Amino acid sequence: MIPSAAPRNVVAVPRDALLLREDATYLFKLDKKNTAVRIAVETGSVDGDLVEIRGPLSPGQRVIVRGAEHLEAGQKVRPVASL
Repeated sequence: MIPSAAPRNVVAVPRDALLLREDATYLFKLDKKNTAVRIAVETGSVDGDLVEIRGPLSPGQRVIVRGAEHLEAGQKVRPVASL
């Protein structure tokens, strides 16, 4: 493949972290107390299983990849290490 644009740094998450709804695209991030926080994001470029996102998520913040469709905002979770 030949690159079509200059390289740039982006925040990207696994595709499975995204919740696609009629009104917006969401994901759940974890706060310091392991509480699920739902945030709206915009998607961008795709590279394999990773999707660029724009929204209130900083590099290094933890996101919920599996089971997010069963969560509610404010719910406590018990994180497990990624496989």
